[in-house]
Amino acid sequence: MEFTANADIKKALHQAHEERAKAFGLALSWIFRRRVPISIRPKVSRWA
Repeated sequence: MEFTANADIKKALHQAHEERAKAFGLALSWIFRRRVPISIRPKVSRWA
């Protein structure tokens, strides 16, 4: 009984961590997508 509860808690924590990481990755990609056209494209066209 104790073992299965422990396993369920670990599974829930792992799932929450994955969802948090996914949300964090989405937020980062959104921020970089907003910033890239402003900051990187002029440099690329300058070097091209």
